[in-house]
Amino acid sequence: MASRKTTTALLILVAGIFTNSLFAASTSTRALMDRYLSAYREYQTAIEKKAPLEELQKHLNTYISAKAEYEKVVNPGNTQVLADKANVPFRSEAPEQGTTPGTSSPDTPELSEPSAASCPADLKQTISHLWQEQNQKSADISMNELQSYISRNPGTPSASYAKYELARAYETIKNDKVRAAALYTEIANDASATILAPLARHRLTYLQAQTEQPKWKQYLSDKFTKMENTYTSYIRTSWLAFPVKITRFFDYLGKFGSFKKAQSNESDFQLRYEEIAAPFVGTVDEVFSEIDVSGESHDDEGLVRLLNKNTESWFARWKLLSEARESIDVQYFIVDTDVFGMALLGLLHAKAKEGVKIRFMTDSRGSNKITHWFLGKDYLEELAEFPNVEIKIFNSIRQNLVTLVTDIRRVMASNHDKIVVVDGKYAIVGGRNIANEYLADKEDDQTAWRDCDIVIDSPEVAGKLANAFAEEFSNMEAKLVRKDLINLSSKKEELETAYNAMNTYLSTGNLLPSGSAKSGTARSLKKFNEELKNYSHLKAYRNFSTFEDAHKCPIKIIDKNSLVGVRNDITGSIVRLIDASKKEIILQNPYVVLTPRAEAALKRAGKRGVSILFHTNSPQTSDSFPTEAVMMAEWRQMLTDMPTCHIYAQMGTGQLHAKTFVFDSRVGVVGTYNLDYVSEQINSEVIAAIHSDDFTTELRTGIMADIANTREYHLGTADSSEYGPEDVQGKKMWLIRTLSKIEWLRPLF
Repeated sequence: MASRKTTTALLILVAGIFTNSLFAASTSTRALMDRYLSAYREYQTAIEKKAPLEELQKHLNTYISAKAEYEKVVNPGNTQVLADKANVPFRSEAPEQGTTPGTSSPDTPELSEPSAASCPADLKQTISHLWQEQNQKSADISMNELQSYISRNPGTPSASYAKYELARAYETIKNDKVRAAALYTEIANDASATILAPLARHRLTYLQAQTEQPKWKQYLSDKFTKMENTYTSYIRTSWLAFPVKITRFFDYLGKFGSFKKAQSNESDFQLRYEEIAAPFVGTVDEVFSEIDVSGESHDDEGLVRLLNKNTESWFARWKLLSEARESIDVQYFIVDTDVFGMALLGLLHAKAKEGVKIRFMTDSRGSNKITHWFLGKDYLEELAEFPNVEIKIFNSIRQNLVTLVTDIRRVMASNHDKIVVVDGKYAIVGGRNIANEYLADKEDDQTAWRDCDIVIDSPEVAGKLANAFAEEFSNMEAKLVRKDLINLSSKKEELETAYNAMNTYLSTGNLLPSGSAKSGTARSLKKFNEELKNYSHLKAYRNFSTFEDAHKCPIKIIDKNSLVGVRNDITGSIVRLIDASKKEIILQNPYVVLTPRAEAALKRAGKRGVSILFHTNSPQTSDSFPTEAVMMAEWRQMLTDMPTCHIYAQMGTGQLHAKTFVFDSRVGVVGTYNLDYVSEQINSEVIAAIHSDDFTTELRTGIMADIANTREYHLGTADSSEYGPEDVQGKKMWLIRTLSKIEWLRPLF
């Protein structure tokens, strides 16, 4: 991927500029990174061993302090120490001794929901009736019966159990946290409730942590608003007022540092919160129903078709866009200047002439061939000529080089979304960009990539994707492209030629005759035809039906902003789905660099005995050497810490680029989200979660077919030798081995 190569090149450039200082500081930086990781692992070990309260607090404080010291070196602009929580709305008290979140021991087997098996028949029937989904809207009858049972049987174990279920009903059905907390407190203080008391205390800790969530949202929102306001003030100040401009610039840097610190603190809060919440997460079905999405509808049903084949994904895009009548929103990280990228821009140009309202945005790094004024911005300026078209470029590097000394991630921050929304009804989302490696059939091009998209027919879901598009489109990092006042190099004919060449080939199976080329475009047409003639599988377009074999089911769009935004609904949703899984978790992802939140959730799943399957790239197929370096450094520890984990590595030609997840074969996820720091903390991302047995079966079947052609990394045993990334005959293995030893780079990938 262009972004990974650009990031690597950028890091090499920065390293060259600052060679002396980096060399001098490398030893201390490595030591700080080692201390940070060691402190985190010791904190996790203390939790797993059910350490005393004082010891837990000591490990937590050490971890926070070590993380802050490390971040001060990596991000020099962040001079405040993380451990200073005077202005942070979070209480970091550890839970009661013996009820450490996410753990169990012979003394506390209750840290899973108690069973009703030993209850009297009448109580068992009441509880069963209460938790049947169709009865929860009229739960008052069952809750009144529980209250009556408690009154009739005071001080008995069955009454304590009835009280616990009543508290759960107030908490989860009625959303009455106050009544629930009062009942949990009664149970926690009941000396006779030896089994339920620890669980009730843990529930109280969970409720307390829940009250902090809205405070964190407001805290981040306030910090972001202040940063955005100072940035706007800085941008609008003319350089003619140089002293004012500089003053406002440093004001902005200060607010940016404050916002960045808030994000880091919030991430630490979420890590602790998820540990506390894990024992109380329900099934994946319940988690899906609880996923909070913006808008009025919370259970949007629609038609959804899985697009595993590259060509069919291109067909869906071409068909929807060609048939657009009112509006088009398109957002891609990469739009190349090959026949696919130019044909897409040509199609948008054709729809603009028809009067269709168009909004288009691409990323400055991913699409550098069409976003830089000296490399091809003329194509976008050609589209901007139309009054019904808005074009924006996300995160111009020139705009953010000044913040490089504050946070290198600011330069790396990208709009990683891949969104198409047509006429407010149809949508496409997934991992594919617009370039030949994503859209050519494997039989036509052996180097074509394995990726995955979905196409959706649903006004509600399309509306959610349009909202996700709008949040990034209105971001302060999105720069408007204006029409060229003096159009010295018109690209109109070239765009029209690209559109006609692709449309002719798709519609008839024939190449556009050379005589059809307009003046000055003969060379371009020849180039397009030279590409198209290699893609014989594109001829199947004539028989393509967009929603053939589609599934009708609930779909939820889950969004995340880039580094300069406050929304991240994706990471928490993925963690909760992991915590909810009881049998199997499948993670198909090209870039695996586990963050603390993802790692902690997967470790919890491993301890529950849940099967964990990774399908990812190997050094032979990946375009990201740093990512492979991290895998080389950590794969043994992953298999050790997660004994139910299997890592399957892609081999051969053509890399894996799909970002898909399957949880208990009940909920499937398709989108842009990678399992790394870049997706969790830096880039904007968007995913679709689908609740359907049929859809997830199809998604899982495709992934398992991929896994059948991989090699599994495994530790050595008495019967077999070890096999890991080091044993793969890959590209630039010397660089991967070198980078695997530089742990301080890890959070940048």
